[in-house]
Amino acid sequence: MGGKKNRLADQMRYGFDKTMSKGLLALIGWLGLTSLLFVTVMATVVTILDLNPEDKDVDFAEAFWASLLRTLDPGTMGQDTGIGFRLAMLVVTLGGLVLVAGLISVVSNAFNERVNRLQEGRSKVLESDHVLILGWSTKLIPVVRELCLANKNKEKNTIVILADVSKTDLERNLDRLVHPKNRTRMIVRRGDTKDPRDLELVNALGARSIILFSQQDESHNDISVLSSTLALVNDSGRNDRQLSLVGEIQSETHRETATMIAGDSGHWVLANDVISRITVQTLRQRGLSTIVTELLDFEGNEMCIVPNPFTEHTTFGHAVMQFSRASLIGLVRNSQVELNPHTSVEISTAESLIFIADNPRDAVPERHPVASLVAPSALTNRAWRKPEKALLIGFNSSVPFMLRELDKYLARGSSVVLLNNQTDVALPELRNISLTVVTGNQTHKATLEGLSLEQFDHISVVSNRDTLAATEADATTLITLVHLRKLAEEQNLPLNIVSEMLDDKNREIAEVARDDDFIVSDKLVSLMLAQVAVNFHLSDVFNELFSSTGSEIYIRPASDYCELGVQTDVASLYATGLGRNETVIGLYRPHPLEDFSAHRVVTLNPTKSNTWTPISEDGVIVLAER
Repeated sequence: MGGKKNRLADQMRYGFDKTMSKGLLALIGWLGLTSLLFVTVMATVVTILDLNPEDKDVDFAEAFWASLLRTLDPGTMGQDTGIGFRLAMLVVTLGGLVLVAGLISVVSNAFNERVNRLQEGRSKVLESDHVLILGWSTKLIPVVRELCLANKNKEKNTIVILADVSKTDLERNLDRLVHPKNRTRMIVRRGDTKDPRDLELVNALGARSIILFSQQDESHNDISVLSSTLALVNDSGRNDRQLSLVGEIQSETHRETATMIAGDSGHWVLANDVISRITVQTLRQRGLSTIVTELLDFEGNEMCIVPNPFTEHTTFGHAVMQFSRASLIGLVRNSQVELNPHTSVEISTAESLIFIADNPRDAVPERHPVASLVAPSALTNRAWRKPEKALLIGFNSSVPFMLRELDKYLARGSSVVLLNNQTDVALPELRNISLTVVTGNQTHKATLEGLSLEQFDHISVVSNRDTLAATEADATTLITLVHLRKLAEEQNLPLNIVSEMLDDKNREIAEVARDDDFIVSDKLVSLMLAQVAVNFHLSDVFNELFSSTGSEIYIRPASDYCELGVQTDVASLYATGLGRNETVIGLYRPHPLEDFSAHRVVTLNPTKSNTWTPISEDGVIVLAER
């Protein structure tokens, strides 16, 4: 018998616990039911025991009403008379205090819980057509800053961030570090980027584009990107809705996997590959670093893709000369990017055009060409490539790739010296350049001085990111740079140094006001991610531009295009470039003069109606094949 009672009690407690766990409404319901039961009992007691006030008799309904009022308002009993009635109402009032206190506590806790959920970023986002960023990274702030610049002319622009970090701290950093915000609204939510419920929280399927960051606190940081991509692609509510994913990937193998998962919806930036390619290209040519940075950010001129404005067929050469304030550099034909196509290539009305312009609205053709094309010319005054010497300091998994790229760029007979503190590194076979490996400590000034720095045309300090933590690797790079700059000062050497930093804050510490002393950091990956998020076709443009095949950026001597010391129409430079199967994109002056574009070293997309008087050190920036 006792066992049955215990089981019945357990079942009642379990049922009560289940009801109470259902939330605010269940708690209020229980309090209301308890109050009703308490008032009913007290009204019955007053009626049965005839506990009436001195001046009148009360029935059950009156007793119930009097008890209810005193439960809600203790002050009501102040006018009561009669010993018995007063005692009964005192019990009712004390019970009401307990019940009302419980109700206030329940409502207060529910309100506080709601506020905490808002502070933690757990409320649902109702925005649509927004840019969604998944994951936290040191690249996040630069990406947000660039997206704000990219959308400065839009009336409404929203960036939603989902990351497993403190919402309050991230919002504080965004407010402190992102300027100008323009008209951009930023919303932060905290959650798991791989959880479908959290992705629904930020309306991932309604986003215009989605940027995925590798998780920097994980040993296999690409796995988070792949898992988030899988969760987005397999979302049951997606139906046939097309996603637009832009992701940062570290490994080529993982990029192939991401492409397999997302198909045409995904555009992947191979971070280490991008840094290595840009390092090699900026290493070869002084001043190229400034050009690359200006092309990748949203300040000033940028690359854009617009529909073909011509209503009938024309050739690429004639099209170039019909844009006064925009530089036409290529075509998108059948979803394939062609940079610097031959002058005679015909442009069909169905193709898109690739420009460098301050604003896409500047890509409007004039009624008549701004200058006539010139006859094709042989490159008779082009100096033949000479053997060069390069010094690589440090080692990581990207160095073999960099050596292969240098082998493609440098003339036969060139040489590379690799200084590192490891003895068992795997190096590729090279055809055009000879490789010498020197073992030593790069942070020792005597080691660097013993290399005879004056013999090198190019010097690159790569990050030891494979063997050292990010902070320690950047510290090693900084110390190496300090020694190199000191030696250059002591020996009066015009060193061309390109170095790699992992943390963009360290880049700001190390950077100096020299266009040929360039710090490659994750900021370049950030800029590229932001560019691709705004226009997905730019992913193919960047792959083509920074590849060792096809057309690339070169700074040619101005004397190849015009007579030095003579005022020249900028439009004629474009025409001369086309005659050499090159596309002019800008002007370069290593030592700015007062009459040259407000002291700028690099002027991209110069207005074709302007004039220019070149001097011996000036150059013309072109897209050309080697």
